[in-house]
Amino acid sequence: MITLPLKRAHQARTDVHPQVFLQQHLNRSLRRYARMTGNIQPSKRSLEAKLHKRMEAVEPLFGRANRKRAHKHKNNKNNGAGAAANGTASAANATATSSTAAAGNASSSASAATGADSTAAGFPEIDLEAQANGGLTAANTPTTANTLGLNIEANDVGYIATVQVGTPAQDFKFLMDTGSADMWVGSEDCTTQGTTQGCGNHTFLGTNSSSSFAQIGKQFQVTYGTGQVQGVTCSDNVNIAGLALNNHTFGVANVESTDFSADTVPFDGLMGLAQSTLSEEGANTPPESLAQNGLIEQAITSFKISRLADQLNDGEVTFGGLDTAKFDQASLVTVDNVSQEGFWEGAMDAVTADGQDLGLQNRSAILDTG
Repeated sequence: MITLPLKRAHQARTDVHPQVFLQQHLNRSLRRYARMTGNIQPSKRSLEAKLHKRMEAVEPLFGRANRKRAHKHKNNKNNGAGAAANGTASAANATATSSTAAAGNASSSASAATGADSTAAGFPEIDLEAQANGGLTAANTPTTANTLGLNIEANDVGYIATVQVGTPAQDFKFLMDTGSADMWVGSEDCTTQGTTQGCGNHTFLGTNSSSSFAQIGKQFQVTYGTGQVQGVTCSDNVNIAGLALNNHTFGVANVESTDFSADTVPFDGLMGLAQSTLSEEGANTPPESLAQNGLIEQAITSFKISRLADQLNDGEVTFGGLDTAKFDQASLVTVDNVSQEGFWEGAMDAVTADGQDLGLQNRSAILDTG
C-alpha cells in the first residue's frame, strides 16, 4: 500500500484565478491519462468548455481574493515582516531506470509561529506572498557531485535549475520536468504565439550567441498541459553540474505560447527527464546522453524536493544516482516501472487519505516534477 501526501497547487500569475489554473492542470491530466491508456484524448472544445465553466463559477471570488492580498500587505507593513511557519521537512529522492523506479518515504511537519497571521488553516503566509509575487527562491549550493540546486518557483509551483549552454557558456534556467522528454530553450528568433513580438526577457540561443551552435533542422512541437512550443532541433555544448556534454542534440523554440514567453516566467527553457521514447524531438534526454558518454553510471535523475514554507532551500537534482545524505537509506523502496510509453510510473495497490482507503485499485502513478 502506498500513501501519498496531497498539497494544494497554487500559481503566481495574477491574470489567472487559482481555480482556473487548477482546471488547466486537470485538463492536462485528462489528456495524459487518455494517452497512457490508449484511449481517444478529449477534444480541445470539451477541454475549453471545462475551463469556461470553471471561469463562470469563480468569477465572484476575484474581489475577495484581492481584498485578502491588500490586507496581507497592510499587516506586513505594520509588523515589519510577514509571519512564516516554523518546522522541519524531509523528502527522500525519487529515482527511476528503464526497468525500475525507486522512491523513498516523505514526511513533513510544520507549526505556525506564535502570533503568525494565517489566511487559511494549513496555508502559511510565506506561501501566499510567494503566490502573489512570483519569482524564484534560490537554492543552497549543493555539496554532492553531479548535482544542481533546485530554485523554488513561487510557492512550490515548479523547480528550476541553472545549466550552462553554448560557447561562450551562458547560464540558462530550466524547469526540470520528469513528466516529459524534450529539452529546449528559446531561439534568437523566437516569437510569442499569435504575435510578431519576441519571447520576453529571457536568455536565447543561436549562432549570434554561441560559436558551437549548429542547427539540425528537424521540426518539433510539444504541447503541455499549460502552454506549447514549436521549433527545430540543434546541437550545442551543454554543461550540467560540471558534466560536459558536447554536441548534445536538443531543441530551440521559434514559437512559444505566453505560458513560456511572458516576462513573469522565471525560466528560459524546459529540460525533460522522462525516457526519450516520449520525445517529440527524437533525441536522447540529458541523462541518457550523459550515461552513453560514460559521465554518469545510470541514465536517471533523483530529486530532493524542498518546500518554500520550510525555508530550508535545500532542493536538488542529482544526475546518475542518489544523494544518500538526503534520505534514510533504510526507507528506500524500489518499484517496477510499468510505463509502456516512457514515463516513470509505478503501480499502486491502494490510495488512502486521512487513513481512509479510497477504493482506488489497479491504478498507477507517474513521478512528475514539472
